[in-house]
Amino acid sequence: MVVFLVSGLWHGAKWTFVIWGALHGIYMVIGKYTYKSRTKLLNTIGLKREYKVVQLISILITYTLFMYAFMIFRADSLVQAYELSSRLLQIFSEKISLGVILANLQMTFSDFKVLSMILLLFLGIEIVGTKVDIIKWVETDILSCAGYVISH
Repeated sequence: MVVFLVSGLWHGAKWTFVIWGALHGIYMVIGKYTYKSRTKLLNTIGLKREYKVVQLISILITYTLFMYAFMIFRADSLVQAYELSSRLLQIFSEKISLGVILANLQMTFSDFKVLSMILLLFLGIEIVGTKVDIIKWVETDILSCAGYVISH
């Protein structure tokens, strides 16, 4: 935990940096102390850590927690970090349309589409990049699928 707090201070003398470090430390502590119970839960519902769906969920959770901490890191002050956190909670606690969410985030729908495509690309690379030769995968699977779609 101390290492993460120090790494926050290393980035500068702002409380947002310290909280960023603390969040990463808290994530690690929670991850360590809940590992056995999470494994037991997976076994109870018939899943294993090696399954792609479990890995995908783990990646999404890790990415979400990382991005939340990064939002705190990038905030100009604790007040702004609190306001951004409150806005996120408001988005998830109410049934709000995509347009309202994008307006709150000051994004256009075009920005959202581009960002979504980039995130999906990175997620796809993360999932298949370590297990599959990407060049071979593109040549065989993607090109053959494209050929099928074009020919039909």
